[in-house]
Parts: sequence; structure tokens; C-alpha cells
Amino acid sequence: MTQPDLHLWSQALMAASVHEDRKTRRGADRRAQSWARLLKGMTHGEVARGSLTSIKALPGWVTLEIERPKTELWTTTQQTGKTIAGGPLEADEIERARALGIRPNRAEVFASYLTGTGLRELYELLDQGSYRVHRPEEAALLVIAWLLREGDRTNALDILEQITPYAARLRFMPRVASARYLPPGVVARHTTGDIIAFLDGIGTSERIETQREALCVWLPLRDEFLALWLSLRTATGDDLTSSEATSKTLSWSAEQVEEAHRVLRRYDAALRQHPRCNKPHHEGSNLRLLVDATRKRLLNQLDPSSFGWARVAARDLIKKSGRPGDKAHTTLRLQQARVAAMPSPALLAVVAQHRLAQHRADEGLLHPEHLTHPVTEAEAEQFHLPAGSSLSSKITRLIHRAQAGSIADLVAQGVVSSPEVLADLIAPITAQTVAMSYPDQQLGALMGASYAAYRRTGRPARLRQPSKRAAFKEVPWIVAVASREKADRQDDALGLARLVSALAIESFPGSALPNVIVHDLAALFQAGGRRLPLVEEPSTHDFTGIFGERFVAAAQRASALLGGTLYERYFDLDYAAVTLLTPWETPTSTSGRPPVTAGAIFGQLCLSRAGLESAGSVADRRRIIEISQQFTTHNLAILLDAGVPPRSPWFELALSAGQTTADLLLRAPRSSRPQTTLRNAGHAWRQALFFLSYAGEDRGPEFVTRLQQAEVSTDWPMSEVLAGLNFVLLGGRFETTADPSSPRRLAGWSLGQHWALEPDSAPHT
Repeated sequence: MTQPDLHLWSQALMAASVHEDRKTRRGADRRAQSWARLLKGMTHGEVARGSLTSIKALPGWVTLEIERPKTELWTTTQQTGKTIAGGPLEADEIERARALGIRPNRAEVFASYLTGTGLRELYELLDQGSYRVHRPEEAALLVIAWLLREGDRTNALDILEQITPYAARLRFMPRVASARYLPPGVVARHTTGDIIAFLDGIGTSERIETQREALCVWLPLRDEFLALWLSLRTATGDDLTSSEATSKTLSWSAEQVEEAHRVLRRYDAALRQHPRCNKPHHEGSNLRLLVDATRKRLLNQLDPSSFGWARVAARDLIKKSGRPGDKAHTTLRLQQARVAAMPSPALLAVVAQHRLAQHRADEGLLHPEHLTHPVTEAEAEQFHLPAGSSLSSKITRLIHRAQAGSIADLVAQGVVSSPEVLADLIAPITAQTVAMSYPDQQLGALMGASYAAYRRTGRPARLRQPSKRAAFKEVPWIVAVASREKADRQDDALGLARLVSALAIESFPGSALPNVIVHDLAALFQAGGRRLPLVEEPSTHDFTGIFGERFVAAAQRASALLGGTLYERYFDLDYAAVTLLTPWETPTSTSGRPPVTAGAIFGQLCLSRAGLESAGSVADRRRIIEISQQFTTHNLAILLDAGVPPRSPWFELALSAGQTTADLLLRAPRSSRPQTTLRNAGHAWRQALFFLSYAGEDRGPEFVTRLQQAEVSTDWPMSEVLAGLNFVLLGGRFETTADPSSPRRLAGWSLGQHWALEPDSAPHT
């Protein structure tokens, strides 16, 4: 285990021990246990760090648990040695064993589905679509049933032969669920199951329950003590508040003495049963003054001082809320009682969970607003809370996070707020594309669900060693039905790839395409018959200064589109040199030197452009990687060349990206991570110039003028950025000197302090 691994493990252990949030402690404890299993597996040679290679005695199609600690730009992955489909029997497995009268173990549960009755159950699940594939292994028995009903015993038996040796260890039992109802092309960022889990985090608020106790217990008791003392009269009719009344002149009847004993008993019981409020215990509180005076009076020990303090308390309470029984006092107490009767957020969360549980746990909601209505009479009786109570705004927002719709609609509604969120939706929409590629509707639905489970549980963003996990098309029960797939499904994959590309580029100009989206888009385009050299963003920790050959191909594709344009001149790129490289050049080497490839030469070109001699520090590597992105446009040129259609005019896209740049630059000095904000500003500005180059350089002055008219763009440093662009439009070239008076180019990373963060570099007026 490496030092970073030990650091992450120690972080998890520390959080599990001392973090103030209980939910965070539980999550950290699970991560710590995962790291412990990883260490044990590595010690015994069962698990390789950073690889999905199967542990001993398990084939590559078995889904293994992957720990994903987040680091900088990438998600490094560690195999823990634990099978996702393993572990103790789940409740539905135990229930099936009990209902069938068999021993509660996985081998017998597995065998129960291979009988005539068991197969009929599987057929019914397939016919009704009333199943859910949570893990890939849970589709195997359903595929076997489908094959047997189709008369394909050979492939069904082949699957059985491969999976039966692991039937005692892994769960192959399908999960029963309600039938699917979402139409094709509809996805959701969060499922109803996700929202139910989120609602578990809404617990009882100690502050709110303390206030409820004060309103329901201590205020009524205080009113009773006050009413008791105000019911006492002198011979002249004066009450406690009168200066003429004394402890000796106020007369107590037998009924009033009995009432005093009764109220004191209630007070003492409340002290034991309701410990949240501290004020009733405080000496000097109005309630405590009245209680002490009452006790002393019953013991015939009421002295003038205690009587005087009781009078002070009574006068103060009457001044604040009136006399008990008065109209103003009664109105106030009724309002407070209504507030106290409001159900707690935790109880309202249970109501919301009950409503969500009526829907499939693995789907979103087409109309989440239908689940946010006030508490019904039936719910009031079931959960013991007032009918008509409204759900809190927090619960309502959580329910709306399950909004389902097309990807374009979810982006437009703001449900998809970043390219990372968009990446999460590619898997379910691709799963629907997989489903449509099978002529048989039942088989297609099963394959789509299997693909979604495979993606959800398996593919990480990055591995330090090549993954040996079986690809989706290599899983035994997927191989068995491969011949049933349509021969030509390229149009579906290509259409999806172009849609996602357009949404990612146009909707999030301030963010580079995340590596997970780049990976998915490359796979989708390849499935659509287009092999594109899409490039991921290298990790600064592992980068050696040498780029892969795809970077060369991507830069050459960009040079064919952008050579001689404003984009090339602004970033001072040498596209002519890039065109001379051979993308797939055969490596050559001399003794003692690493192989020379086109990627290595491209790395030297970026190094020279950065003014560096080597990629030594992390800051140097970041700058070199950014220059490579300037050359390649970080996939923009490739995607547009592949037919990704812009939904808006080029000039409008440029203005949108320019406005995003201005917003990010203004936000950077106040950001907790200013360098990351500037990095995003660099991405947005690069996109703005790319779109402007497509719109036509002759529209450059108009672009500058339109942005200058925006209020945020008149502030420094955006005013400096626009001045630099105008300088290039007039034929100028940026100098390499640090003179703050000369026009400056905007880039995301800087070798030193970024000029946009230096107050002294702003022009003085």
C-alpha cells in the first residue's frame, strides 16, 4: 500500500471516530472497512492496487467492490476484494427460503428457480417487467428463463455451467419490483430510492423540539401558576399585582390550596419527563419565582421577599402576554398551540418516504409535484399528525430532485447543473439505447437494465493498471443473447453521442468535458461507427511530459479547422508544426534514451510554448496540459467535425461563453479555491474564442462591444481580457514580458501568481 493510500485510510478512520455528524461517521466507517479489506487482500497477493483484476477463485465477470477516493481531477480506484453480489443473505432471499421451506442459503434459493414453478415465476417477471436489476448478476436467471422459453437450451445450459459454481456465494436471485412506467428517452438525476435515502437524513431537530416542549408544557404550566395567584383576593378585592396586597392579606380557600398541590405535582412530573428546556430550572425565572412562592405558602413559610418576587413575576408576565383568560392572551396561546401542533420535519419525511415507496425505486418521477401535497386524512390517521399539514420546503426540494425527463429538458430546467451530473445520466440513457437494439421487447428491457447495473457498479473513471474486468459484451449471460441484437444500431448510438456532446458544450462553457464524459462519448461514437481521437485530461501527478498519440491526432484535426484563425493567433499556437507530425509514428529509440514518438514531440512543442525546460513541478505540468488543450481545443474541434450540431448560432455561443468568463473572473478573488475558478475561466474563454472563430473574425469588434456593454464585463480583470482580445484583432501579438502595461493573454493556469489575482496589476485611474 502506498503512502497516499495510507493517508486516505487514516482520514477515513479519523472521520469514523471523531466527526460530529453521525451519517458522516457511518460512511467513513464503511470506507475504513473497505480499505482494511484492500490491505488484507494486497498482503495475501489476492488484490492488485488500482486494478479490477478479479480476486483468486473468481472469474472476470464477477462484480467487485471498488473504493473511489476523490483526488484532484481524477477518481483513483482500489479493489477491496469484496464481491458486490456477495455478503449475507438479504431479507427477500430469507423470505423466499422461508416460504418454500428450504434452508436459508444462496445455493438452495438459486436451485429453487430451476424448477418448473421457479421458471414460471421468472416468466411472469419477464412478461410484466416487474423486476429490478440492482447488480449485474441478478439478470442471469432471467436470461436463462428467456432462452429456455425461446427453446435455446444450449446457451441456457452454458450460462448455468459457468455460474452454478458460484451460486452459494453470489446472489443471482432477481429483485421483484413494480412494472416500469417511464417512456423511452426519459431519465432522472436521482431515483425515488435515492430520495428515500436522502430523507433518512432529516432527523429530529433538538432546537425545534425544545421550542415545542416550551410551548406545549412550560407555557401552560406558567399560566396555571399565574392564574392561581391572580385568583387570590384580599378582603378589599385586591390581587397579587396590587401594592396593597401582602402575603398575609391574600386569602386561600380550600379549593385553591388543593389546586396549588395539583399544579405543583404537574410541575414536578414535567421536570422529570421533559428535560429539554433549561429555563424552568433557572433561579430568577418568572415560573421559578411563582413555583417557589407556592411551595413556601403551602408550608406556611412564605416570607415577604418571596411574596414580593412573585408579584414582580406576575406583573412581568401580564405585561408580556396579558392575563390568563383575556382575549389577547387567549389569541396568543391559540397561535402558539397551532405552531406547537405542527408535525416535526422527521415525521413529515416519513410521510414523503411512504408516498415515494409507491413508485419504482430505480426510476424518477415524471410529476414530482403530485407527491408534495398537504397531509391527507388517511395519512393523518396512519402517522398521527394533523391533516392538512404542509411538507417543508426542504422535503419538497428533495422530492423534486427525482424529476424525470429528457436530458435536454433536465438541462434546461437546471436539474442537470454541471457536466459531471450530465455524465451520470449518460449510463441510463445509453441503457435505453441498448434496450432498443434488441427486436424482442422483453429481452431488450432486460439487457437495458443489465447494462445500467453494469455501469453503475463497475466502470471507474480511471485505473492505475489496465482493467481486467470482463466487458459488458463478455459477461456470460450477455454473450448468450448477443446474436439476438440488431445488426445495425449505429444510428441510435451516433444520435445519442451528438446530443450529449451538444448539451455538454453549450450548457457548461465554464467547465471542461469531464474524463468520464469523454470516455463515454468515445464509446458511443465508436458504437455509431465513428472512431474519434477524443482526449481525456491527464493527471498532473502522473504526467511525464509525453502525450499519447490521440493528442497528436486531435491537435491535427483542430489545426485543419483553426489554422490561420483568430484562435491560433490569440493563443500563439504553431499549428504548422503540428501538421508535420505523424500521428501513429513507430517509436524509435537509441541506447539509454526513451522512445521518440509523435506524442513525445508534441509534448516538447507544448513545453516550448510554455517557456519551460522540463515538466518538473505540478504547476509546470498544469500549464503544459493547458497548452495541449489549447492545441486540441479539448475535443471541441473533433466533436464539431464529427457532426455535433450547435443548437444556437456561433456568435451567441461565443457571447455566452464570454459572459461566463467574466462571471468567473469576478468571482475568483473571493473564491475559497481561486485557482480552480481561474482554471474554469480559462476553459470558458477558450470556448468563446473557438466559437468566435467559427462565427467569423469580422465579428470580433462586435463581440468585444457586446461584452463591454454587460455590467460585469466592465470591471477589471475582464476589461483587461477584452483589451487583450481587441489588441489581437488589430494585428498585435502578446509579449512574453511581465510588463503590466502591455496587453495580456488570459489562460487558466499560470507559472506564478496569476495576473488576474494581483491587485497591483490592475490599471490605475
